[in-house]
Amino acid sequence: MRVRTVRTREERKRPSVFMRLKADESFRGVALFEPDPEAAEKGENPGYFEYYDHYDKAGNTYVPCSGEDCPFCAANDNPSTRALTAWYFPEAPDAKDQIKLFTMNYSTIEDITDEAEEEDGILGKKIRIKRLDDRGNYKIKVLPDKPLTAKQQKDLLKRLEEEVLKGDGMEGLVVAQLKRQIERLKALDLLEEEEEEDEDGDEDEEEIQTGTRAAAAGGASARERPERLPERPALSASQGGGTGGDWPEPRESSPVEPQQRVGELDIRLRG
Repeated sequence: MRVRTVRTREERKRPSVFMRLKADESFRGVALFEPDPEAAEKGENPGYFEYYDHYDKAGNTYVPCSGEDCPFCAANDNPSTRALTAWYFPEAPDAKDQIKLFTMNYSTIEDITDEAEEEDGILGKKIRIKRLDDRGNYKIKVLPDKPLTAKQQKDLLKRLEEEVLKGDGMEGLVVAQLKRQIERLKALDLLEEEEEEDEDGDEDEEEIQTGTRAAAAGGASARERPERLPERPALSASQGGGTGGDWPEPRESSPVEPQQRVGELDIRLRG
């Protein structure tokens, strides 16, 4: 295994085929698609792929919906509509940067569909897209530039398939993204399971330590307790004892003065 290194200054920039706009940013590009999912299903619209995805709050990312096996749908999370679209930028100095991909949300799909209906299609036409805010609102305007010829469109779509999509189509990119996200979610699940096992192990160890301390304390108490005193023999009734082997109640005697005892003795002698 080797660490991937940066070999040139161009590689340091890490150019991406995907475009993202921040608030108040915009681009002008030639559409290599029609916003028509039915044509895409028939293979007649290779620059367009419309699908569903979910927003993963924990990962702060979007995860394509996998249909019946989707964990987000199982959790009653409703998916959103997305569209992956292809664009051509003839003014880009590097040929590698001339074809880019841009993901549209539902409202932008609706807006560009309206523009396509008004303009009798947008394939090969230059369009300006501006992001208005951080809530996902965009402004779309078809520009009056001369559209691409049919041959130019065909050549660019071929470049899109060979240079960008690598023969897997637009769907292949979305499926690859889905696989990466599923692997990430599985790794998070395993990590959570390991943390739960660690917590259970800590609780068990704490219970064992508590039991050991309690046993040690009990042993010490047993050692510190005095041995039981031997029982007294039961006294007979004539000795002031009860009928059983109970301890006799102590008798209370009133104090007698010495002079009183002497007087009582004199009386007995005289009598």
